[in-house]
Amino acid sequence: MKNIYNCHAHTFNGRYLPNQFLKEYMSGKTKALLLGKLLNTSFLGINKLAIAIVGTTKYKEFVPFLKVGIMKTQDMVFEDQITAFPSDTRIVSLPLNFKYMEAGEVNIPYEQQLDDLLEVRKRYPNKCLPFVFIDPRMGTADQNLAFVQRYLGPGKGCIGIKLYPSLGYYPYDSRLYKVYEFSEQNQIPIISHCSKGGIFYDPDTLPADVLNSTSFNPQVASKVDKSQPLRSYTFPPAATKDFKNNFIKPENYVDVMEKFPKLKMCLAHYGGDEEIFAFLKNGPSNTWYEQVRSLIPLYPNFYTDISYSLYDAGIRKQIKSDFQDPSLRKRILFGTDFFMTLREPGVDESHLFSDCLQTMGQPDFEMMANENNKAFLSSAFYTAP
Repeated sequence: MKNIYNCHAHTFNGRYLPNQFLKEYMSGKTKALLLGKLLNTSFLGINKLAIAIVGTTKYKEFVPFLKVGIMKTQDMVFEDQITAFPSDTRIVSLPLNFKYMEAGEVNIPYEQQLDDLLEVRKRYPNKCLPFVFIDPRMGTADQNLAFVQRYLGPGKGCIGIKLYPSLGYYPYDSRLYKVYEFSEQNQIPIISHCSKGGIFYDPDTLPADVLNSTSFNPQVASKVDKSQPLRSYTFPPAATKDFKNNFIKPENYVDVMEKFPKLKMCLAHYGGDEEIFAFLKNGPSNTWYEQVRSLIPLYPNFYTDISYSLYDAGIRKQIKSDFQDPSLRKRILFGTDFFMTLREPGVDESHLFSDCLQTMGQPDFEMMANENNKAFLSSAFYTAP
């Protein structure tokens, strides 16, 4: 089998998370209190007894997730993942900056998380492929460009850029303009979260600039939602768990792509498992899955990955079907979203790999995990071998 590239995984552990992080995975005060107390023991200090106690509750599905989260170093998390794959597999590791999500204090700065991740690459130079995360609130357009340039380039360690707008910003934020410009010029790959699940911005009150956003390239006509002929950048207040979808809906990326049409952009998760489930159940209904799929042919370097969503057999069959479409075939990437998927009952990394291989068949799987990922990951600064 050709070399495998997993384009979407994580190695950060509990040391880097804000002290109320896990409440974002769970609804209800009781759940938040339970895992909040575990998190406030500094997460890394959660011992086997605490995990065993969680295992006796209705929250037991979180036990595998917690077992990885309490690993002492990013090396350990990475090593736990690579055992599930052939020895020549290369894995993209995506860090996140949790500072601005309003989930409590972060004890270890993002820059330290990133430096620790680069140490993993030094230890596994042919296996670990770090991206650098950027949040527009980290600085001005010039400062954000300088930040990514510190980590992107020959010998600097990172090979791409990670975005996670659910943390409280829009992808068309003007403070990202120069990052996009630099990325397009150098064909640097960008992976952005695009699923209604996951972590999210959770302030007590939504700020005015969040409710009334400004795009650096506003689009009047909708390209993905024909029922909405006019774009709106004003959003009614809502519970933050629901409001987060305004940050990451696929339409937002049209503003970016119309300004930078050759940008290498991957909307992760193929729109999200729940959106694919809705399509499979109800047929065409303008789901995010359908919107992402409709955007792929419009731009020469626009991709999606199947991370997280691939855990379900029905979704894998739909991915297999899409892979036969010539307009999509070269733009669908293999990734797993380790270790987020461990929250799904009975799911582990080795089965995600083997089940996907079995569903796709070796020729299609190799194209997805090797050829497509290599094309996406290669840039002026990195050539995927």
